[in-house]
Amino acid sequence: MILNLLSFFVGFLLLMMISIIFLSRNAAKKLNVFFLLLLAFGGVQRFVFGLGAFEIIKEGN
Repeated sequence: MILNLLSFFVGFLLLMMISIIFLSRNAAKKLNVFFLLLLAFGGVQRFVFGLGAFEIIKEGN
């Protein structure tokens, strides 16, 4: 249960990091698209896993 909560929290933080990077004016000149894609993929995957683990959404059929 604790690990599911931790995974959900990490996914949420990864998604928040993407928005912070986009809003940062200094980082706008040095955006690494591949890094942002990895953050987005990892964040969405962990966030959805956490939602499924807490049965907020149904997984599968």
